[in-house]
Amino acid sequence: MEITNKTLALFLVVAVVISLGGAFMSMKKLGQLSYGTSTGFIPSAQGNATLTINTQASIIFVYNLVDFGAGYVNASFNNCTLLINSSNAITATGCVGFNTTTSQYDTFIIMNNGNTYLNVTMNSSDNASTFIGGTSTIAALEYAITNNESGSCLGTLPYNGTWTNIVQYDNPTVCGNLSYIPGSRTLRMGLRVVIPTNSLKGGRTMTFTATGQ
Repeated sequence: MEITNKTLALFLVVAVVISLGGAFMSMKKLGQLSYGTSTGFIPSAQGNATLTINTQASIIFVYNLVDFGAGYVNASFNNCTLLINSSNAITATGCVGFNTTTSQYDTFIIMNNGNTYLNVTMNSSDNASTFIGGTSTIAALEYAITNNESGSCLGTLPYNGTWTNIVQYDNPTVCGNLSYIPGSRTLRMGLRVVIPTNSLKGGRTMTFTATGQ
């Protein structure tokens, strides 16, 4: 039997339809398989956790009181010198009655208890004249600031172990870069007071204010 061109064309159309149908079914199956139902393909997804840690600038006096007690200048001397040094010992020379008991609390300890490095300045409410009085060439009020823990002050430490005259309201930098890392974040401030025989009398109190920024 002779196959006409019309018949061949019909066969061709049927073949194309069957081919397209098969391709469609195959793609549908592949789409179902992409969810990992029965092949070795492993699906994945991603999730994110976010947070913001704020900078906390904070500084405190861990030990904030030095109490020399009560006393007076020994008659055999023209002054009394009270000193609390970097080793935490109070000494009194030419004095009668003042406290010389050694205690960990008898000094000033400054701590950076925040989470950022700080430039530390120190403000004083008094100087030798207003706190002690008397003969100005004898009266003295000084501090010396050192690292209480090794590596605490990473920048300039201007008064490192050097007795320095306290200037009222001067607010100088005492540590250029105080660390906040535990074990290396504290400063120690020693105090030296020289009292002449003609000093001011009565209870005397002065305040130090440490500021970190």
